[in-house]
Order: sequence, then structure tokens, then C-alpha cells
Amino acid sequence: MSARLIAITVTGGATLDAELDPAFGRAERYLVVDADAGEVVRAVDNPAVNAEHGAGIQAADTIGKLGVIAVLSGRFGPKAAAGLRSLGVAMYEVPAKLTAAQVLDDYQHDRLSPR
Repeated sequence: MSARLIAITVTGGATLDAELDPAFGRAERYLVVDADAGEVVRAVDNPAVNAEHGAGIQAADTIGKLGVIAVLSGRFGPKAAAGLRSLGVAMYEVPAKLTAAQVLDDYQHDRLSPR
């Protein structure tokens, strides 16, 4: 069985101890996490973090290349949300000021609702 990969937007680190980045399109980095094993598979810097225009669309394109089934972030702009929906990627909005580990725990225990 293949891993259930999810992405969590983070700032300030590349581990599950990193703080959730509240904005999807301009997130500093995406942690790709095996949701079943609870382990970081890779950390991907967001190439759109400083984009002048279209950060959400560019970020959705980046996520589409990572093979994830869901993204957990503080919020999603309308263009980013449309892009992720078109890719079949689920979105979960979670409160800021949590660590990636806390967000992952909420996801694993079905305490989050898809957007």
C-alpha cells in the first residue's frame, strides 16, 4: 500500500516542530508528510513565496507535482483553492500558532474538516 502524503505549510523550519504558516500561497515551505507514519518525507521551499502576482496559482502548481492528497494551511485564497480543487487535492484550514506536529495529529484523528 502506498503512503498517504499530505502537505503542511510551515515557517521557520523543516521539521514537525516548525510553526504552521498561515498563508498557503505565500508559505515559506511545504512539509510533505506520510500521514500514516507521521514522518516528514521531504521539505519543499515555496518558489512563489515572493511572487509579485499569482502566488496562489504557482503554489497550487508546486503542490500538484508533490503527489499529495491534501494540504493543511491557515487559509487559501480563491485562485489557490480553485487550482487545488482542479487537481483533486483536499484543503484543510487550521488555526495559526500550531506546530506541524499538532496539525498532523488533528488530521490523523479526524479533528479537521475539509474546506
